[in-house]
Amino acid sequence: EAKNLEYANLVSKNSVSENSTAVDSASKNSASKNSASENSVSKNSVSGNSNLCDSNKGAIIAVARDEAFCFYYEDNLRMLQEYGAKLKFFSPIHDEGLPEGSCGILLGGGYPELHGAELSSNRNMLSSIKEAMESGIPVVAECGGFMYLHNKIIDKENQSYLMVGAINAECHYTGKLVRFGYIELQEKDANFLPEGEMIRGHEFHYFDSQQNGENCVATKPVTGRNYPCVISKENCWLGFPHLYYPSNPAFAERFVERAKNYKLKTIRR
Repeated sequence: EAKNLEYANLVSKNSVSENSTAVDSASKNSASKNSASENSVSKNSVSGNSNLCDSNKGAIIAVARDEAFCFYYEDNLRMLQEYGAKLKFFSPIHDEGLPEGSCGILLGGGYPELHGAELSSNRNMLSSIKEAMESGIPVVAECGGFMYLHNKIIDKENQSYLMVGAINAECHYTGKLVRFGYIELQEKDANFLPEGEMIRGHEFHYFDSQQNGENCVATKPVTGRNYPCVISKENCWLGFPHLYYPSNPAFAERFVERAKNYKLKTIRR
């Protein structure tokens, strides 16, 4: 119990609460229909993948933040900035495309199932993200962001909504808590983490996927129970777990490094 309490305190110390401050922050800083964030992303966004990674700008990571995507650890965002990323917030609901100059995409947690119709109807944004992923842009997607990348989301009323389609599977409501609690994750092949190292996180979701991934092993820190999860490849980390980057800063460093490399490749084209 002591180990579990210590772990819980570490992970939640500086986090944004999904049920309180995160929602308040998203409401204050997001979006009306014409302005998705405090950075006025919709003004500068582009449809499709044109103008990605502007050669005159740094490594820009596009961060989804609006009514549907509102859960982020502030420590995580700060760490990305410390490693050289410039964060641009955008709204998958209201904006027509990714922010201009995007070299990476971060899709955090939230409630896409409550905004299925709005997300599904924004076909320009869905195409923009899918085309960018097909071009190799680095992407980290957690929980709600992971759900958004599926072919479709089926909500608790059994309504089906088309999503990005980057993951060839469906997400569906199960009627029960699928996975809950703190975990430690280790990649089977080192992509975002150094070989043999772990990163801490947590899961809390009532939806499940036909394709949860099997490129990582999640281990409960107290019981030792483990299970496969996460789609982890050279340029993507997609799964239900919410990560806490300070538990292994190499994750944030490698994400930003991949965004920088994508920028260079885009410029050479």
